[in-house]
Amino acid sequence: MMFLAVGGVAVFFALSSWALTVATGPSAIVGTAQKQSAGLLFFLTESRLGGTFTDVLHVLFVTGMFAALLSFHNVVARYAFAMGREGLLPAAFGRTSGTSGAPGTGSLLQTVVAVVVVVAFAIADDKPVGDPTAPVLQLFTWFGNIGALGVIVLMAAASLSVVVFFVRRGAAGAQAWRLATSALAGLALLVIAGYTVKDFEVLVGAGPDSSLSWVLPGIIGLALAAGLVLGLVLRARAPEKHARIGLGNEAFQLDKAASS
Repeated sequence: MMFLAVGGVAVFFALSSWALTVATGPSAIVGTAQKQSAGLLFFLTESRLGGTFTDVLHVLFVTGMFAALLSFHNVVARYAFAMGREGLLPAAFGRTSGTSGAPGTGSLLQTVVAVVVVVAFAIADDKPVGDPTAPVLQLFTWFGNIGALGVIVLMAAASLSVVVFFVRRGAAGAQAWRLATSALAGLALLVIAGYTVKDFEVLVGAGPDSSLSWVLPGIIGLALAAGLVLGLVLRARAPEKHARIGLGNEAFQLDKAASS
């Protein structure tokens, strides 16, 4: 079922991209996307399918964005919970809240970070007149594409880690076809990440000479470098904490058994 779900999403995205290209013409899709930004889809549907359809599409877009934001919020909260449970964040992040079992501290951390980012974009807007949605579009475009690039890199790392995991445990032969598909997926995702970085100025609507084309994707590179350095430091100075990374609930149970 998982493969069918992923395949269905891939086909849907491919058909959607093809439909947008047909609507504008292959040679005009980039220019139209740069001009319309986040309103590209609505611009194309209003003249072809009418205002009512476009209004419904706006509602679906807003509710879909809310669902996606809620999903990412929950994922980040769970990551913070796992990191707190494994000793990478303060212990408060490794505890759940009340009877709900929700990672409340991780959720609060994500909320605070989101508020800080939104406020920073609002303060940085130095245009008292004109389009008040400009900082919103910048926030959506910049961080949406940074997040997409980060997810691609994470998926590539996860795919390649499957290969490393089974090879280190001497199970490469028994899992040969899984390792082959994981390796192909990881390499394909790395190629996609490379093209994403190469054309990042198009994604964020910046010029070819804009510093945004390397500053924004550089955030992902900086986070990756910081994570690798932190891992090396932990392995050298706190090997027991480093060994628990990725153990999840097992690490929590080990701590619980040690304390009792």
